[in-house]
Amino acid sequence: MARSSAVNLPLALLAAASLAGCGSTLLDHDADPSLLVLDCGPGSVSCNGECMACQPPPNGRPACVNGGCSFTCTAGYNRCPPAGDTCAPETGTSCGPSCADCTSSTPANASPACSAAHACTFACDPGYLKSGSGCQRAVAVSAGYVHTCALTADGRVKCWGANDSGQLGNGSTTDSATPVDAALPGAAQVIAAGYDHTCAVVSGAVYCWGDNAFGEIGDGTTTDRPNPVAVSALTTGIVAIGAGGGILNSTVSFGHTCAVDAAGGVHCWGANGSGQVGDGTTVTRTSPVAVTALPPGTAVASVACGERHTCANAFGTVFCWGADDSGQLGIGSTNAQTSPATPAVPSGASSVATGQAHSCAVVGSGLECWGLNGNGQVDAGNAATGAFLSPIAVPLGTILPSTVGTGRSHTCTADGATVPATPVCFGADNADQLGGPGPIDTVALLGPATTVLAITAGENHTCVLTGLGGVQCFGADDRGQLGNGTSGGVSAAPGYVSGL
Repeated sequence: MARSSAVNLPLALLAAASLAGCGSTLLDHDADPSLLVLDCGPGSVSCNGECMACQPPPNGRPACVNGGCSFTCTAGYNRCPPAGDTCAPETGTSCGPSCADCTSSTPANASPACSAAHACTFACDPGYLKSGSGCQRAVAVSAGYVHTCALTADGRVKCWGANDSGQLGNGSTTDSATPVDAALPGAAQVIAAGYDHTCAVVSGAVYCWGDNAFGEIGDGTTTDRPNPVAVSALTTGIVAIGAGGGILNSTVSFGHTCAVDAAGGVHCWGANGSGQVGDGTTVTRTSPVAVTALPPGTAVASVACGERHTCANAFGTVFCWGADDSGQLGIGSTNAQTSPATPAVPSGASSVATGQAHSCAVVGSGLECWGLNGNGQVDAGNAATGAFLSPIAVPLGTILPSTVGTGRSHTCTADGATVPATPVCFGADNADQLGGPGPIDTVALLGPATTVLAITAGENHTCVLTGLGGVQCFGADDRGQLGNGTSGGVSAAPGYVSGL
């Protein structure tokens, strides 16, 4: 109540002055001059009822302090000693009103920073992701349709991008343009991102989260899970996983997951309308089932899931099953297979990847691809042929592929003989996902000089894991899937995923 009266007093005195007639002022009524706040022009400040010339420094505002001319700093700037007569940008060494130096609380591989709340924090150096109270390198990266996840050296799973089905795993359905922690019960060893879901292996057990319309989470239900849940029956011994899926529509089901156990056996679950689960049926599976009809004694090392097909690498021998309408199984036909079939890929495959309806494998120092080629994603930018029903040697000139990643309609590989490594991408480039003008581009990664450990691609974006442990992404960023702290637009230039 007292505060309200004080605020209204100048108005009352002004009214009294007006009634008193011309020449009557607040001073005539013994009022405190400081109660009158004048409307002073630029470079002046109201002080003790008078306009006083007061020129602030750059990024400052004039202010009356202790009856004299002074200044305050605008947002984002602080007045810090020893140069107390200037407004300096707020940084990690001049944070908040106290101008705190945050250096002493900054962990290794990071620089001091000041938060939006003017509190000490830190920003991880390029090549590192924020993990708990420190910064860690990434050891794996996997792109979903419009989200991406990375695995850090300390076993945390960090995800960013679209989250409408809970595919980031942090208990919400809110998109994030910077990495957030998936709420796993322990340190993870393997990750895989599908269309709108994600999975990880924790001490041999599989956990999945996100979209579950067709049972791709594997918990026996079709209920979406914004937090990780354990996959039925796969509680021990799992060493590799793959996740796939595509655009949902009213006639075709998308979204499946596969896992490899320590003995080389494969287990799959989820949508199975094209036989992509590999159990000899087209029945949707909400819990894992064993993939059937692999040759006796076959041990699988890794598995990759496309939109409606799956490919496995059995230590150099490739097997594929599921949809084949565009030749994505590489068996010379367009007949779907509900059990594994063997594409005509030369033996010795070291890396296998699956896109929407195409597949690729690194074999020796060459790259073999097959399936849909509508954007040149199989034939290195040449879209003259609509589909390749059998594998072809991709014409890459002097490039010697070491790894491969496939998006919905584009493919990227890396030259393992070049330092710094130079990824090469080809196919669809509607959102700069090739890292250049297309239809085939050599991508200029950010320094320092490094190698490429892995490449992964989503619908219209691409991410690269470098030998320094940094994740660099480019392409579409409409849902924050590049992880650089912004959302919207596209970027042809690779940028580090934010460490914040």
